[in-house]
Amino acid sequence: MQPTQTESSSEYATQALSDEKNATQNNDFTFFDKKWAYEGTDLGFNYSPTGTTFKIWSPTATSVKLISYGTNTDPTAPQVSVTPMTRGTSATPNDHATNTIGVWSLTVPGDQNGMVYAYELTYDNGTVNDYAGSTYGTLSTSPVINITNDPYSIATTQGGNRSVVVSPASIASNLVLAQGKSATWR
Repeated sequence: MQPTQTESSSEYATQALSDEKNATQNNDFTFFDKKWAYEGTDLGFNYSPTGTTFKIWSPTATSVKLISYGTNTDPTAPQVSVTPMTRGTSATPNDHATNTIGVWSLTVPGDQNGMVYAYELTYDNGTVNDYAGSTYGTLSTSPVINITNDPYSIATTQGGNRSVVVSPASIASNLVLAQGKSATWR
């Protein structure tokens, strides 16, 4: 019998958490990084007029959901929808570009330019908790749910707590990149 998405996610999260605790105790993340690292270049949102794919790396999470606030950029706007994301299934520790076992993803069809969003991440008991006034390094005695912006976002609402999908065509920039000898301020 195949495990359900929830069962396999919980099992993977439990193993990742155990590996993370060992790495923290030994101050050596070599094994954790080898097993759980992801080097894909597609984290964050990947916009297309026909659909936007959202990806976040969180191997110790037991579930991740995408929260949409529609296109309302008010930082107190209510949620429009909450959609579960799917954990990757490729465990390839020798090829971190394809090692998606700790990556959660979801594709939302249609043109999502301007969509305001955040992630809801759930961690089981024992997760190191450094939120809500707790002391860093203390273990939670119950599941921990964190709502966060996209760490790879290129735009946020006022206050930075929610991310915004921005199509490449919507970005106007007069930024001039200077490298090497053209970087005269060095």
